[in-house]
Amino acid sequence: MSHEVAVEDPRSPSEIGFSSLAHARDYARSVSDVTDRVVERLRSARIEEANELLAQVFDAIHVLVYTIDSSTRLLEDAVAERCPPARADAERWVDRLIEAHEDQDWIRLADVLEYDVRSSIVGWSDAIAAMPEVPTR
Repeated sequence: MSHEVAVEDPRSPSEIGFSSLAHARDYARSVSDVTDRVVERLRSARIEEANELLAQVFDAIHVLVYTIDSSTRLLEDAVAERCPPARADAERWVDRLIEAHEDQDWIRLADVLEYDVRSSIVGWSDAIAAMPEVPTR
């Protein structure tokens, strides 16, 4: 006796990809806001508070990069080329984030978050918003 449940989605892979990108666009805005709060706490020397939020930011970035990356794979090549390069962007700054945190260099950590991470996240959201195929909410 099999307990598998088959769920069929009537949407095409492209429709699923665009819908997922719309969720990523909206989620990116929330992640950007939390990143701003981490930066503010780091610059105010409220390190414990910043660290609690920083864990959320790291998790959120992971989800965001995965969602954008997997959604892009569902799209036709010509459309996928317009998707933001989230994985490549994250690979550029993730080591610097970890290094600054390990060194307890809170100013450098705040700088990387503010100038690299946040600008990437906002750029991802803007790039997705500029795609006419992605549904608006």
